Amino acid sequence: MSNAGLPENTDILIIGSGPIGATFARRIKENGYGGEVVIVDAGPQRSKEPGQHLKNTYLYQKDRRDFSNVVRAELYPLSIPSANVQIPNLDPIAFWQSASRRNNLNPCQDPNFNMPESMASFAVGGMGLHWTCAIPRFTGLELTKLAELTGIEEADFNEPYTKAEEYFKNQKPSPFSTSERGKAIINHLGGQFGTAENLPVAAQKVGDETDSSQEGNLYIHWTGPSDILGGKVTKENIHENFVVKQIVYDDSSGTNTVLSVKGYRYTDKSGKNGFTITINEGGKVIVAAGAIKTAQLLYHSLKEGTDHTSEYPALGRYLHEHTMAFTQVILSKEIVEELGPEPKAFNSSQTTLPIKIPTYDLDPTLYIKVDADSEADLTKPEKRPWHCQIHKDPFSYGQIGKEIEDRLVVDLRWFGMVETVEDNKVVFNKEYEGDPLLDIHGLPQPTFEFQYIRDSSKDEELQIAQRHHRMMEHMIEVANKLGAILPETPPQFLPAGSSLHTMGTVRMGKKGAIETSVVDPNSKVHNFTNLYLGGPGVIPSMNAVNPTLTAAALAIIAVDNMMGL
Repeated sequence: MSNAGLPENTDILIIGSGPIGATFARRIKENGYGGEVVIVDAGPQRSKEPGQHLKNTYLYQKDRRDFSNVVRAELYPLSIPSANVQIPNLDPIAFWQSASRRNNLNPCQDPNFNMPESMASFAVGGMGLHWTCAIPRFTGLELTKLAELTGIEEADFNEPYTKAEEYFKNQKPSPFSTSERGKAIINHLGGQFGTAENLPVAAQKVGDETDSSQEGNLYIHWTGPSDILGGKVTKENIHENFVVKQIVYDDSSGTNTVLSVKGYRYTDKSGKNGFTITINEGGKVIVAAGAIKTAQLLYHSLKEGTDHTSEYPALGRYLHEHTMAFTQVILSKEIVEELGPEPKAFNSSQTTLPIKIPTYDLDPTLYIKVDADSEADLTKPEKRPWHCQIHKDPFSYGQIGKEIEDRLVVDLRWFGMVETVEDNKVVFNKEYEGDPLLDIHGLPQPTFEFQYIRDSSKDEELQIAQRHHRMMEHMIEVANKLGAILPETPPQFLPAGSSLHTMGTVRMGKKGAIETSVVDPNSKVHNFTNLYLGGPGVIPSMNAVNPTLTAAALAIIAVDNMMGL
């Protein structure tokens, strides 16, 4: 086929096929748009339908522990510090040079300022193939700061939030509300540490909950981008292995208008083949490729000689995420022995179970809400400016051994707010010592300059550090109330990037606020007529909860403006 299998032209092109790209596409078509919408992704299609959540396969429905391996396989590090370090006791006959500048190895990366766990997913569906599906709303200080920086009224988020929850198939009451362990944990904690309740999730319960056979018949359908699309974009218009390298635009009129995009498609049979997609008159381009890759593409697309630091001074800056504390707990004897009523046996020949937990009791999936309504609450010892999750979901870390009865284990993940600081940033290096420095896709190499506490006075630094320490203390108190901490995973702060919630790199601001933002309140890039950005990268404000639902709400606001609604 011509153009490497893509159409020569289209009306709307969406770069990135994750949950936010899917939200843009669905909202556009749902609003009655009759033009063509094409979605491209840099990675391959992993499922029969584009963008299905991989945790819905039978094996991982029955035993989710090994899904951690899937998550690890789908995550690719964005910047790996390199250094010429000798291997001890190497035979002197060897020619030795440590890897320095390929496959995202980065000689420009200072390890003290890196986000070592900042990753990207290159596949149709993106992070939506393996995400945890947690979709709480911003509340209190989180929502107040978002409204303050974007100019969008707090009340104007209600409808987009509700629509995003519908797209994400947020079942109410929670599909996990019947979890015996979840109910026991809620009762055991009481209100001592804040009220534990069911975490809002993009998931639905399916099957027969009354089936007491050994194999059971109760499942959770986890929402993936294929579900979010809702059939509004056919799979013929979703294209795999297309790497967009440049957005071509006309700036002759004083404002910029995207004319086309260029890149290449990779196949195992023909290697790389270049392509160009022309954007039809009145058409639009939406980039929702993750916080780092979206910023990278915009940076690389600016015309040669453009000083991005003056034209888009906020690009890549104000980078923020969450501090993240983690541990795992084996439930106490008190909690387990109080579970009931006595569950039905596996079958008629077995009348008792070794523990009073139904074989396929749904895992506890709980959270304790952020308790902070103003910036003053950040320093009050009685407040909780952090988000707490008590659940069990396979991540790239925290995998437990097969010998452990996993129904007795719960994960505790506490997410803290991080101040937005201009000098926390990602920069894109095109060369090193005169030679090209490119990432795995041939684009300028991302380099992080990030610290959780930065550019503050000593007193402010101490206050921020004390806040994060209080968060850790709170998690340990909850852990001790629930049972015994698993020795293999003691309470710890995880490395930067572990939350996979990188934000702020293409931040949103008020209309015309080009000095401190990249996009306006409708997600349109300043000084462009038809280029829009989406995803957590547009979120400009500090927060503690998972940002996906808020990013989806902002995408819905953008489309409604785009369509003139």
